[in-house]
Amino acid sequence: MARLSRLPDIKRFAVIFFDVGNVLVKFDIQLIIDSFERLAGRPLKARLTWLWMQHIGDAFEEGRLSAQDFYGKACKALAIEITQARFWGIMNSSLSPIYEMVELASELKRRGHRLHVISNSNVVHGDFMLANYPFMASMDGFTWSYEAGVRKPKKRIYEIALASAKAAPGECFFIDDRPENVTAAHSCGITAVLCKDPKALAADYLKQLVG
Repeated sequence: MARLSRLPDIKRFAVIFFDVGNVLVKFDIQLIIDSFERLAGRPLKARLTWLWMQHIGDAFEEGRLSAQDFYGKACKALAIEITQARFWGIMNSSLSPIYEMVELASELKRRGHRLHVISNSNVVHGDFMLANYPFMASMDGFTWSYEAGVRKPKKRIYEIALASAKAAPGECFFIDDRPENVTAAHSCGITAVLCKDPKALAADYLKQLVG
């Protein structure tokens, strides 16, 4: 009960902003590494790290790099030959819903809260989740970095999300797994909580809602 008492009262917020990766949906980078390493027959973790360090991942998530170009640059960096269909199949296999957090979102929706997404993601992951995860249909709006042209924790993406939700910062609550994104939300006047363990946080907030 002590932990519950330290959590902001989610019931008082009209709009709940959810991050996606490792909040609503688990993103398992190790599955990607393992799949590409089996394909290549050699270690690739260092090459994948280099790929992201070159800001190619950031450019893809900000919509400055197309899916076709990302695929080409990734295959070149990893020195692998693979069809686009198989490549994106591997990338999407890293995603899986976190059902406890999905249940929390469903309960919040049932109680009349408006649900919105603020996510650093790419168009392929975004389209895959929208097509394959029914709970995404319960969301009232989406602020994807690849559509906004900016990633968290930059202030602009929160401003875009607030405009999309037609809400003042004080009406909004945000759940994210990255400390810098939570800090940035606070600086915009949005109450936010760090999600280190989505299953436990969802359980705590479900208790708060029904208590």
